[in-house]
Amino acid sequence: MQTTRSDQEDRLFRMTRRATCRHALRSERGCSMFKVNDYVFYGANGVCQIDDICTDPFEGAPKGLLYYVLHTLSEPRQTILNPVTNDKVRMRCVMTEAEAAGFFSLLPTLSPLEGNSAKQLRDAYIDAIKSGDPAAWGRVMC
Repeated sequence: MQTTRSDQEDRLFRMTRRATCRHALRSERGCSMFKVNDYVFYGANGVCQIDDICTDPFEGAPKGLLYYVLHTLSEPRQTILNPVTNDKVRMRCVMTEAEAAGFFSLLPTLSPLEGNSAKQLRDAYIDAIKSGDPAAWGRVMC
């Protein structure tokens, strides 16, 4: 289900995107990269810290593929290996205090997600949560 963003949601999205770009570096191949010790929000795992960026982190891994080695803050013993080029699971920087304050100030202006049926609405909620987009999460909370 395709939804459109309001002006407030678009402003929040741009603010979050700037946070991601502010903390990212450019590699020789032109892809955005985080650095070791950066804190990132990683999909449904929540906040993680990047412990290492390496190639071939386990036997059988594709040769030469670069991986982020992460651990979750909620479960420090849990190690996550994520290819740098993986677009399926969204990684973004953790919001700054100012960005979080801006997010909370925009919450009352966000419109709730809509669907023509319970299934469409459920799917919209799932897509919003999986997106990692704070504006989409705000719409779930409406």
